Amino acid sequence: EALAGFAGGDAAVGRGGLKMATPTTLADLAGWAASRYGDAPFLQTWSAHRGLDATLSFHAFNELECRFRAALAALLASHGVRPKGARLALLCHACADSLALTLSAPALGVTVVSLNWKQPAATLAV
Repeated sequence: EALAGFAGGDAAVGRGGLKMATPTTLADLAGWAASRYGDAPFLQTWSAHRGLDATLSFHAFNELECRFRAALAALLASHGVRPKGARLALLCHACADSLALTLSAPALGVTVVSLNWKQPAATLAV
């Protein structure tokens, strides 16, 4: 059902019967899902030591993605980097933050290159 709006047309019906445009890019997906599913659980983080760590709703994840998009735009601008065509290497554990950054970067024109943190340092060296 989560992708039902993608298959058959240009709009999907969200909560409260409001019609919204079906996203055409990954960058639009978080906002679209937040408007459609709101406070329903989207992502749960888990720790081997603590078990279930936290649950993020679709709405909370959308807010996180928007904050990352703004922060990345500001960071690139402060270093004189034009986002369009820029590449960003990402070396971190899989988490809500890395997912939010991976979705927000393309909205700015930035390509994310996810590096595997389990690789030996020599393999990751530039």
